[in-house]
Amino acid sequence: MAVPIIGQKCHYCSKFFPFSQVIHFGESMVRCFQCQEKHLAALEVLAGNAPKACGECGLTFAVLAARQQGEQVSMFMHWKDGMYQLLCAACDRKYVEGRKDLYGPTRFGWERKLS
Repeated sequence: MAVPIIGQKCHYCSKFFPFSQVIHFGESMVRCFQCQEKHLAALEVLAGNAPKACGECGLTFAVLAARQQGEQVSMFMHWKDGMYQLLCAACDRKYVEGRKDLYGPTRFGWERKLS
């Protein structure tokens, strides 16, 4: 006899937890207590020390600005490999597409048509 899993999946570590052991953010973001602690510690490290380049391809803001003259340069923050990383638009698209398990059930995933 199969036992149903009652709980919610943490969007950071992808583990399932009882409802009492997760924190809800906004409409659909779910984070376990352990990942919340890691999140807060990572934010402290980033304070005043933001990365200067894409965490995947290594392109800096300056290089991206030179390639996209007249356009606004954006980087996107993702929890990747146990830390926050800024990703350029191209790397962001690849990463998000490959992480439908995390982003698919969220409004962000719905807006990007991942489901």
